[in-house]
Amino acid sequence: MSSLTENFIYIQSLPNITKNHQKVLKGIFLKTKITYSTNELENAIDYLEKAAFFFNESNDKHRFKWLMISLHGALYSFGICNIKGTNPIGRIFKTIKKKELDRIIERVKRNYTDFIYGDQSDESFLQYGTFMSGKILDINSVLSRCESDAYMMQFTHSKTLKIGTEQRLAIDKLISYRNDFAHFKPMAYGITGNYENDIVLPVLKVIEFLALETNNILYPQVDSCERVKHAIKHFSLN
Repeated sequence: MSSLTENFIYIQSLPNITKNHQKVLKGIFLKTKITYSTNELENAIDYLEKAAFFFNESNDKHRFKWLMISLHGALYSFGICNIKGTNPIGRIFKTIKKKELDRIIERVKRNYTDFIYGDQSDESFLQYGTFMSGKILDINSVLSRCESDAYMMQFTHSKTLKIGTEQRLAIDKLISYRNDFAHFKPMAYGITGNYENDIVLPVLKVIEFLALETNNILYPQVDSCERVKHAIKHFSLN
């Protein structure tokens, strides 16, 4: 997908975009050949399904690596889905320094003014620029916000995550191993221990809570929620 198409997709979700402009963008979008598309919820579900797949591929010599990568992705992504709210700009992005904010505003004014209709205030440009240039929170910061009522209690029936000691140790190990594989150094690598009980299952409990019990994720399709439940059922030591 081209960066221009990505721009169109995101702009439609900004609160200051008019209905007429959304129609224009939709027309352009429909004329564009898309080779791959996803969203934050589908991304989370896909990671979880891949983790379930590799959990059951006991003969795959790289099983551990792909379990760590896919479980990390599922945990991170379901965390994002929980705290993003209706406007993720102030919820999932790192704080940007004043000088960088000014640069973002000027860059968006210079390059994207024609895309942004309606309110063309600095705040409007900043929202778009933050999305295009800002950095998303790291996984530990996301999980910390998932433990905060300020971010999680979005509805009367919402629930806040509480990570237990065993789960925290498992998450820390997961993040460490995933980072080892994502930024692999020249070395011979090996692990010992029962990673299924020590890492996979405790982390899965956190993912299950974030995906199905916080009541912050609104599944637009019934089959999306069923895919999550189906994937979780495939994590079994029997």
